[in-house]
Amino acid sequence: MPILKKSQAIVINKIPYGEIDKIVTFFSLDYGKLKTIAKGAQKSRKRFSGALEPFVHLTIHFSEKSDAFLASVDQTEIINPFYHLREDLIKFAYASYILELVNEMLPEKQAYPKIFDLLLISFKEIDSKDPNEEILRIFETRLLSLAGYEIELKKCIRCSRNAFKTEKLFFAPSLGGLICSNCIKQREKVFSISHGTIKSLLFAQSAPTSALFRLSFSKMAIMESKNILPSFIESIIGKKLKSLDFLLKVIKNERE
Repeated sequence: MPILKKSQAIVINKIPYGEIDKIVTFFSLDYGKLKTIAKGAQKSRKRFSGALEPFVHLTIHFSEKSDAFLASVDQTEIINPFYHLREDLIKFAYASYILELVNEMLPEKQAYPKIFDLLLISFKEIDSKDPNEEILRIFETRLLSLAGYEIELKKCIRCSRNAFKTEKLFFAPSLGGLICSNCIKQREKVFSISHGTIKSLLFAQSAPTSALFRLSFSKMAIMESKNILPSFIESIIGKKLKSLDFLLKVIKNERE
């Protein structure tokens, strides 16, 4: 007998399945990442009424059978459709990147309520304002911490020397933390990082979620962290995200 469940969720993506169904991936508050089947979703527009579009924040009612590969979505109620994230190219690029990060970094069926809250507040920030690169760096830093990949920013990861008592510091993506000039090995990939950037990233790691987007990065912090964070993320997931290339092109075109 199927088990009926309910949760708030955000739509990650959807793909056609057969002639009338859709496979929909959600990131849910209570059950984490879920792959589901929405039966009849291609045939009937009224049944789900725009609820299965990427970025939509909704409540899902779904059922699971022990012998079934996919849960079945039975009913949805939209909480926030986040229309602007789909209608504005810049907002779409920002939202697509952070959503792909969540999809790639998290396992299925494991709840991460703090990451759900982070994703939701980030969507609200992008939806209501002109997005900027600070949003990306803050999201990346906090996501890494909440997903169990917190960057070591207080000391050299090899010799444990205090970062703020060390004049010249670098970030090593392969190690996930800071490294002093004395500890760098030959041909090791590192990025230079200033004390100001370290302070900004530390704030992004530990500040209350409600205060996160009050943080303002200096030009130096943005320049340094936009190399450091995506490089570390790539080392974790083993590939470069498709949405990142698209995002960088959109940001470049916006500046020209």
